[in-house]
Amino acid sequence: MTTTRALLLDLDNTLLDRQAAVRAYLHAWATVSGAVDVEGFVNKALHIDRSGYTSREAFLGWWAENSVFGPPPQKRFAPEDLWSHWQAHLHEHIAADPLLKPTIEALQERFVVLIVTNGGSRTQRPKLEQLGLTELFKPENILVSGELGVWKPDAELFRLAAKRAGCHPRECLFVGDDPVRDIEGAAAVGMQTCWVRMERDTDEVFGERACSPDHIIDHYTGLLELP
Repeated sequence: MTTTRALLLDLDNTLLDRQAAVRAYLHAWATVSGAVDVEGFVNKALHIDRSGYTSREAFLGWWAENSVFGPPPQKRFAPEDLWSHWQAHLHEHIAADPLLKPTIEALQERFVVLIVTNGGSRTQRPKLEQLGLTELFKPENILVSGELGVWKPDAELFRLAAKRAGCHPRECLFVGDDPVRDIEGAAAVGMQTCWVRMERDTDEVFGERACSPDHIIDHYTGLLELP
């Protein structure tokens, strides 16, 4: 069996509880915007968002169509304005995670550890700052796809991450929640894979797919149990 020398970690839904942050953000937005049924709006929005698996365009389109509140004259929100607000304020609703820093530091004692995240600087950098991750990683060990012009599951991004880690792809374990962008993308270049399950059924997610993860965890702290 190939020895694992590097861990490549996804951000959203892996190191970050994205669902909790999005719930808190949407609740604050709907309250300020005058929604009559704030909880109903938030629950429906989370259902449409599907933990970020719904395309941005589809989610913003639904949001714009369902964000006209209050008596006339009612304000209508354009998708681009909603996206701009999301980028500027989502990170403010990320809760502190007391387990994250000690877990990362323990993993860094055993492996080369990088973060590989899809998204642009305006969205992802504030999340990294809010979680304190920029203090734990060298700048070159945080790969933000929007800054590099290449996005998971593109093989180029995975190969670049392996190169940054100073390892062959087969010596890297990629950890993420997305079965396509993370697991299939990493496996396609020969990396080992670890899926963050998020209470989903493994057979339903991977039963019809060409590959399945080498490891499955329910929370990033499960990485501490790696051999």
